[in-house]
Amino acid sequence: MQNINSQHFQIIATAAEKFTQSVPAKVMELYSANIGSEIIGPVQGRPITEDLQILVDKECDDLFQSIITETGLLFDIYSEHGYYNINHKSNPDYIAVIDPFDGSSLFRNGIPAEWWSVFSIYDNNFNPILGKAIDILRKESYEAKDDLVSMKSISSDTSINISPSNKTSFSSNIWIAAYLMDPSYLDQWHPLAQNILKKWPSTKIWPNGGSSIYPWISRGIIDAYLMINEPRSEIDPGLSFAYFSGYPVYEIDTNNQFVPYKFNPNHTHERSKLLLASCTKELANEIINECNIN
Repeated sequence: MQNINSQHFQIIATAAEKFTQSVPAKVMELYSANIGSEIIGPVQGRPITEDLQILVDKECDDLFQSIITETGLLFDIYSEHGYYNINHKSNPDYIAVIDPFDGSSLFRNGIPAEWWSVFSIYDNNFNPILGKAIDILRKESYEAKDDLVSMKSISSDTSINISPSNKTSFSSNIWIAAYLMDPSYLDQWHPLAQNILKKWPSTKIWPNGGSSIYPWISRGIIDAYLMINEPRSEIDPGLSFAYFSGYPVYEIDTNNQFVPYKFNPNHTHERSKLLLASCTKELANEIINECNIN
């Protein structure tokens, strides 16, 4: 854990746990009442064909703001749906980056699958100190801190430590994730990855992504995540899981070179030209070579 006030950290951890315990009931309450899909408005930096803010997004966003406000600590919140100063009007001590409800397009179409809330807490030097994710439908929660990632069922107080896969090559039957449900992403992704798919036909694709993919890489379910034009608001909430699990996340810079991805709140509504997260550096290098990225 970063060198922060231990009392503050306990307050933050308690608030984070309160949110992960509360948000599933909020979501299921809306779903059971057949509400939550009402359109609130556009998402900054996204075309309306790609994403919209709906009521369930707003309800989860409001819940998180309320719980963080109760801490009394000085926070900036960077949500997929807005920017909020909490308990201050100058400079924060902590930064929260959240995707309050990941899976809104599925929810809006009545599909009960891949509903998550994911967030990371950073100090004011942009170092991650805590990450949380809740897999609402599977009733599993994840926590990243102190160079460890753990998971537990919502109904249990007992957590288990998890770790990424140690795979280094496509010869190990890789599971690679990419958000392909939107045809605009699929059209760009397939030419990039087609050499992998032809050369390594045992490779499996998980066609979902966003912030929820990082806990799954930490767990070893997914081995890599490769995306073109990825919104940073889909990366930053899950980045603490990569940090505390110790696996690399890269992006292409303006010189068309892979560099380590870094959280920068000034760019939260921008996009990463090409993003690669991988369970090992060796596998990341093989993906770069097989995709002829450079």
